[in-house]
Amino acid sequence: MGELDSAKDKESSRNAAFEAAKKQQLETQKIAEGFHDASSKEKADHDSAEAAYLKQKALVDKLQAELDAAAAKVKKYRDAEDAGGGVYNTHKQKSFADSLSSTRVLLVVLAGFACW
Repeated sequence: MGELDSAKDKESSRNAAFEAAKKQQLETQKIAEGFHDASSKEKADHDSAEAAYLKQKALVDKLQAELDAAAAKVKKYRDAEDAGGGVYNTHKQKSFADSLSSTRVLLVVLAGFACW
């Protein structure tokens, strides 16, 4: 009977080891499923964030194009108004010397001498 008892002891220890391994496998599966769920959620979050980013980027690119077009239009107006780069019209003031031509001065001087 000694052999039967030792065989039963071996069988019960093997059964206990099998149950422990089975329990560990179930725990490992639960952990793996948890990781898989977390990974799936993170991927979904990433995909939605990427879609939102691409939507914002498209809007920013559109607004940048509109801003560039408006800047070109303003530049055209400014260049037409003042070649120096100013915003307002600036009329060049004529100096007194420019308004008096040499013939006018000569006539005024001769008229002055004639009257004297």
